Amino acid sequence: MVELNRNTTIANYQLMDGILVCRLVNDLIIDERLAIRLVAEIEELELEELAPLLLVIPENRLLLELEAFRFLASENGCQGTCAIAVVLESSLRALLINVSSLLVRSKVPLRIFKSRGEARLWLFNYMLDKEEIY
Repeated sequence: MVELNRNTTIANYQLMDGILVCRLVNDLIIDERLAIRLVAEIEELELEELAPLLLVIPENRLLLELEAFRFLASENGCQGTCAIAVVLESSLRALLINVSSLLVRSKVPLRIFKSRGEARLWLFNYMLDKEEIY
């Protein structure tokens, strides 16, 4: 069930089953500046509670800079979310980011996936585990 649907110049957002799905639009270079805009747009959605973020980066992305990834893992980049799953549809890019992510500490659980289904399953399991704690 889609609870929210919003399109902007940089991304399409949908809140589905408690997960905020963010699909970046085509032909963007994903740098720190774009990551900052993305987080600002998520904050503007004014969600009632923190939602896990499923960030989908399509295969035709020109570039995903490590600085953008570091920002998303930072305290400022994690605002408005309780967990982040990044889907990189390019196998080579996923491998490079997975290796780079070992050097980055995140303020919230953050994982990289090649499949949207695997990412959603991980986020659902995270939400279930979080509910059991409370």
